[in-house]
Order: sequence, then C-alpha cells, then structure tokens
Amino acid sequence: MAGAEIVKQIRGTLPIAIFVTICLAVLGPLLSPVIFGSEWSAVGQIIALLAVPIGLQLLISPVMSVFVMLGQERRLLAVQLARLAVSLTGAVVAQLLVGDMMMSVLGFAIGTVIGYVVTFLAVWRLIRAH
Repeated sequence: MAGAEIVKQIRGTLPIAIFVTICLAVLGPLLSPVIFGSEWSAVGQIIALLAVPIGLQLLISPVMSVFVMLGQERRLLAVQLARLAVSLTGAVVAQLLVGDMMMSVLGFAIGTVIGYVVTFLAVWRLIRAH
C-alpha cells in the first residue's frame, strides 16, 4: 500500500516537476541577460544545466518524508550525505579534468541526478521492507 501512495505522490508531482524543468532549461538562458545584465549571461547556462536536478528535487523531496515517518532519520541522513558526496564528486572530477566552470556545474548536475536516482531507490527499498 505504501508503494502505491509513493507512486501516487510522484504522479501528482510529475507534471509540476516537468514544467519547472522545461521552464528553467528554456527560459533561464533567455531571461538571465535581461534580469541580471549581459555580463551575467553565464547564469542562464548554469540555470539550464541545473534544470534537471531541480526537477528531480521537486519530484523526490516530498516522498523522502517516508524516512521520518518510519523512524529512519539516520538512514535519511546517510542518503542525503551520500547524495551530497556524489554531487560534489561530479563537480570536483569535472573541475580537475577540464578546469572549466560550466563543466564543473555539469558534473555537479550529473552527480545530483545520480544521487536522486539512488535516493528514490532507497525510498522504494524502505517502503518495500515495511
């Protein structure tokens, strides 16, 4: 039953996450020079690179409360620290290999996406165990 509720929650949040992701990816590069000025145009590219991780955060964060509901706060902390470590590792590796800020942001974004997939799997595993 809990699995069905998680799926229902994700299905309800999915349209919002997709909408926000598309808006950030498309409008970020278009609007950042207008809002911040032309010298800040790189901000739009960063917003676009982070659109998918932000969309996944909108999708996964609401279901992460299941850890607290089931008294698994320590496991939640471990999952969050692991996601942070993977995100930062992606950024650091990209920076060391390429030395470019945009590639570091891309590495962070890829690491964060991997982290949210692992987070979802941890949530799913937890509810299957209970």
